[in-house]
Amino acid sequence: MTAGEHGLCGFVINTIDIADRNSSMFFKRVLDGMRDELARHGFDLVIFPGPSGEDMLDYLRRVVERRHIDGVAIAETLSNDPRINYLSMSGIPFVTFGKSGTPGPYTWVDIDFPGMVRDAVSRFHAKGHRKIAISVPRLDLDLYYSNACYVEYQAAIAELGLEFRPDYVFISGENMRDNGWKIAQTIVDMADPPTAIVNLDDEISPGISESLIKLNRVPGQDLAILGVVPEPQAGMQPSFIGGYWFNLEGIGHAIATNLLSSIAHTRDSSRGAPGNVVYPLTYLDGESAAFGPRSLA
Repeated sequence: MTAGEHGLCGFVINTIDIADRNSSMFFKRVLDGMRDELARHGFDLVIFPGPSGEDMLDYLRRVVERRHIDGVAIAETLSNDPRINYLSMSGIPFVTFGKSGTPGPYTWVDIDFPGMVRDAVSRFHAKGHRKIAISVPRLDLDLYYSNACYVEYQAAIAELGLEFRPDYVFISGENMRDNGWKIAQTIVDMADPPTAIVNLDDEISPGISESLIKLNRVPGQDLAILGVVPEPQAGMQPSFIGGYWFNLEGIGHAIATNLLSSIAHTRDSSRGAPGNVVYPLTYLDGESAAFGPRSLA
């Protein structure tokens, strides 16, 4: 495949995510994967950071209507995302990084976070845990993956015959490690605390663990912990914390491959249409989830 009219593909991202250290590292590695795959086909990647406080739909519209790019990818999809409706009508090839509840025949690449939640709940249950909590990032923003994980958690709990406890659902904000400390303190202070927790951000688990130690509790025994962890070779995660990892550069490759296929299919309908991708997570064992329930009291 050779470069298109401009030889450029765009990635539109919210400035808030770039400013957040954890999010910026996440997106940097995804973008590295995209850049490498695009370069193999003669395309360059252009990153468009949406100004803080500006409506992302308005910013995206300006980017697209300048017609300087051959295709575009967007991230942090919402359950009902007006950007997808706009892009579908604009005629520009596009891929979303994440599913959405927005209807329409568009292409997406997603990480199987709901599958991770179900697997973690099942593993905890097999260890004897019956009081299982979850921390869900930015549930108030209507992010599709957060809502999907919350729904999957409720379904997994119900299928195992466990009681759904709203006080076992912790909504985390932007500073994930601080959120982990606060979650641990809240759990320790509860009259009837959970014995296990599933985390959807790789900064939450170490934050919880560090706080538990300061509170003279034992991570993994007083509270079992599973969640997203950095890639094994990154060396950023305490080795005792078990969880799930995914190859960020590989996800970037998948986004770029689908975007290139969308561009080719748009210009020549005889070319095969791109296909949606659910990117799996790999389970890494750790002492944080090796034990059955023990009371925090």
